[in-house]
Amino acid sequence: MTHPSRLLAAFVLSSLLLGSAATGRVHGLLLDPEGHPATGYATVLLDAEGVEVARGAANASGRYAVEGVPDGTFTLVVEAPDGSRAAVAAPPLAVRGRDTRMDLRLVEQGDEPDTAVPTSTGSWWHNLPTTGKVWVIAGTLALTAFAVAAVDDDAEPSASPF
Repeated sequence: MTHPSRLLAAFVLSSLLLGSAATGRVHGLLLDPEGHPATGYATVLLDAEGVEVARGAANASGRYAVEGVPDGTFTLVVEAPDGSRAAVAAPPLAVRGRDTRMDLRLVEQGDEPDTAVPTSTGSWWHNLPTTGKVWVIAGTLALTAFAVAAVDDDAEPSASPF
């Protein structure tokens, strides 16, 4: 029989493997239209109602990070030093307690406001199709079951049919 403490240890292990963080981080590189670091710009995450949820600023090398982002789906906008906002030509950004990288480059649009265009997006988890996610979860559960069976020293050895 499996001891409750071993089951608890297996549950904790599987929870850690599947990830249970309550907040995530969005980060990347922000470049101007010429490919230089876009210093002084801010990156802002908006919820479905357009309310600012979190923000970060690009440093001298153009790297930005938005920390403590709650789980959800957000619109990412880039705010210029003068306070005007540039649209990001990307689908809504899903944050699920993990790091999400999105490199951006500002593109001049003539008389219209500049647009930020993603140069790479997402993380390995967010880029997986649903079937891939199911296989990752099933594999994690199978490994957890194997770990429980391996540490269960009270198990009766199987009788040999010979």
